[in-house]
Amino acid sequence: MENILTFLNHDLHGPKIKIAVLGDAMVDEYYDVSVKKLSQESPIPVAKTAKNLPRSFPGGAANVAYQFVNFNVNAPLFSFVDQSSRDIFLTHGLTVENCKEIEFDIPRKKRFFAENYPIFRWDVEGKDYHLKNDCLNQFSQSLYNSIHQNKNYLDCLILTDYDKGIFNNLQSWIFETAPITIVDPKDGDFRRWKGCTVFKPNRDEALRLTKKNTLVDAGNMLSSELECAVVITESGEGVTIFENGKIEKIKPKKKNAEAAIMAMVPTKKVNAVAWLMPRPWLASNKFDAVIDKNIT
Repeated sequence: MENILTFLNHDLHGPKIKIAVLGDAMVDEYYDVSVKKLSQESPIPVAKTAKNLPRSFPGGAANVAYQFVNFNVNAPLFSFVDQSSRDIFLTHGLTVENCKEIEFDIPRKKRFFAENYPIFRWDVEGKDYHLKNDCLNQFSQSLYNSIHQNKNYLDCLILTDYDKGIFNNLQSWIFETAPITIVDPKDGDFRRWKGCTVFKPNRDEALRLTKKNTLVDAGNMLSSELECAVVITESGEGVTIFENGKIEKIKPKKKNAEAAIMAMVPTKKVNAVAWLMPRPWLASNKFDAVIDKNIT
């Protein structure tokens, strides 16, 4: 607990940093339903609710920005929004003035829970936001241009790819718009991200992107070809860092330590990396100082 308070104190009283989030935003919707029987038409549960009003939250890249709301960070979102999602994002404290409003709905992830138990998920989305290729490229370019206009004020840029279309026509100069650029990838050719500071896939993504069989082979390949630091997350097993031919494995020193870390800093690991890197007071501390034996 002492370490948590120390980190939060430094965050509160340190300089406010600006971390831009560029990527595919969506809306996460949560429905609380009751399930009492199976359908007579097919052996599936019948979900019942008195009203069709979900609890709606920022999702995708918007969720990455949302995780910074309660910290000493200015985290403007650069993404596509529709009218209703813009209102949802504003309600949750996001800065959306740099977003591009489109006429079609952005993706919705509808999650149904019965007594806190997940029943099923319904994804509502169209390929490339239902946009034709020329419109998609034009609108994406407007987001890139907005990032460029803010480049003198950015401490860090997070590029969050959910393979929805914003990065279909990625341009390499985007990596020059901030001192630190962190990529949270999805699918496709990983080489298009060359120029970033940190590449942060999870284990499955790293293996899939490189077509390698082991995490070490995948990390070495990514670090060598992208010429950057690679941070591969492994859920509760910690992270493995590849940089300049060196490999460092960081594991939680206590069971549930990772849960404590993610409660202390923004809950997404990409947020944690972005939150820590621009702060000079952490320069002499390794990332494993966060995963301390005293965290409970």
